[in-house]
Amino acid sequence: MRNMKKLTAVICAVVATLSIAACGSSSEGTITSTTVATPTLSNETKAAEVKTTAAAGTSATLAAPATGTEKVGTGYSLTFPATWVESTSAGCDMVMMNSACTSTSFTTNINVVIEDVSAYGTMTSETYCEAAKSQFANTTGYTVTGTQKCSVNGVEAYTLTCDAVQSGISYKIKQLYVVSGGKAYVTTFSAGADGTYEKDVVEGDSIFATFQVK
Repeated sequence: MRNMKKLTAVICAVVATLSIAACGSSSEGTITSTTVATPTLSNETKAAEVKTTAAAGTSATLAAPATGTEKVGTGYSLTFPATWVESTSAGCDMVMMNSACTSTSFTTNINVVIEDVSAYGTMTSETYCEAAKSQFANTTGYTVTGTQKCSVNGVEAYTLTCDAVQSGISYKIKQLYVVSGGKAYVTTFSAGADGTYEKDVVEGDSIFATFQVK
């Protein structure tokens, strides 16, 4: 078997606490971004041999697409309900925060990071998901809880869910991976582990369902 080219999957989790941006504010917040510096992969495996926890041939239905305002990023777009407001964070192509968040410790948010994977040969959403899963598993404070094949606007995609504890803050994330035109689009939904995630993830899925490569 040949060596798989080293891949640095970008894992960008946005942490927003009350000391940084209060929930319920309709104004743009300033947030800090924690980009996880994870080990590069050097697995001796072919892309065709990569396996995920999703059953072969199955595909999840995320949710009915959200309605609201279309936000156009670099080569893609997402639609957000009116309660979501723009913010910025280093390393992210797009950051949106839910101003209706009720958590007192963590603001529900979505960010998008783009990685150039054109040098990695036949990279797919599935192989990118597997790379991200491996990196999460080797990063302190993250526990992968599942992956699933899905489809967004006719394009094959994968999701990954993860429990996280960083800087003393417990939260949960769900990432959507879409690989197209040599680019990996990583869309991350993050919400507090105080019950907020379970309440907000349905809306997060509806936003994921609007993802479209431009």
